[in-house]
Formats: sequence, C-alpha cells, structure tokens
Amino acid sequence: IGIIGGAGLMGSYHADVLSRHGHPIRIYDIKEDEARRLSETRGYQFMNPIELSSTSDVVIVSVPIPITPSVIKEFGPHVRPGASLMDLTSRKSKAVAAALEYTNPDVEIDSVHYSFRPTVSLLGQKVMMLGVRPNDRSGSTYNELKKILYSEGATVVDVESAEKHDLMMDVVQGLSHAKHMVAFETMRNVLKAHKIPLEELVKY
Repeated sequence: IGIIGGAGLMGSYHADVLSRHGHPIRIYDIKEDEARRLSETRGYQFMNPIELSSTSDVVIVSVPIPITPSVIKEFGPHVRPGASLMDLTSRKSKAVAAALEYTNPDVEIDSVHYSFRPTVSLLGQKVMMLGVRPNDRSGSTYNELKKILYSEGATVVDVESAEKHDLMMDVVQGLSHAKHMVAFETMRNVLKAHKIPLEELVKY
C-alpha cells in the first residue's frame, strides 16, 4: 500500500492502522526528511511518488483538501489497471471527479473520511466510506478496509454519493459552529445581566 502524504497526521495514522493488519507500507511526502524518518522508525519504505503510484496495489492520497484533486490529477494516471486509488479527504465531490477522470477505467476508486482527529483509537469512531468504482461496494480494497475498520471497533457509514457526503458534513460542521455561537451569545447575555466582566469570570 502506497500513501502520498504518508508523513502527515492522517496519512501516518492510516498507515499505522493498515500496517497493524499486515499490509506493507510505502510512503511519499513533500516533507521528505519526516517521511524518511518515519519510514526508518516504523519499517515503511520511502518512495518517489511516481514509482509509488505505478507499482502499489493500493494508492492512497492523504493531502490537504485544496490540493487533493490536483494531486489525484498528477498521479492518478500512473495507477495501474487492477490496482486501487483511495482518497482520505473530508470534501469528496472534486476529489471523486478527479479520480474518475484521471485514472484507468479498470482502477478501483474508493473515498474514505475519518470523521475525527487522528489522535484517538478507532474504537467507537465513525468512518465514512464511498465506493466509487465499482459503485456497488463490491471492490476488494473497499471490503478489505471495511473489515479492518470493523475489527478495530469503528462504525462504518456507507455513503451513497460524494454529494451526499459533502451535504451531510456541511450540516454536521455547520451545527457545530452554530452551537458555539449560541453558547457565546448566551454567556455574553448572562454576564451582561449580572454585570460580571469576562476577565472576572475567567478567574473562576
């Protein structure tokens, strides 16, 4: 399994999960020193991205949201027929469109979103999974990863489309921000009613 962005927080987290289940890992990252250090300490193989893309059975793109489509555009054409391309981005529509456009028709495409920060175990966490090609969730990589996630105690949510995923994440994240705004407004009103300066509240 090759991971582009394998030295980042999510890329290295995903690498550790897959490695625990016996999958040899090779990584590339623009932070080459960090990627080489990680490879040495964890027994991974550091590789240039074109070689990684063209020779891995599964190629995973784990880079920041804004550049995910362009990274897929650059390296997707190198993924060989019969292999798989997967992204870990939290915004799916553009990434999935790029994967469909820039990979061979015989490449399996999967899109995965860990909906939590990579600082905790998978136990009880939710992972969104979208089988893009084939779109009936019959892909071997899709089902192997699902099996691994279940064995780690995660809850897998099968998502029907990239657009549905992005809509639901807009709602989830929007509600989270709204909750903070409501809490702030309530706190401000309470402090004003009791004539308590914020600096005094902080002491308590």
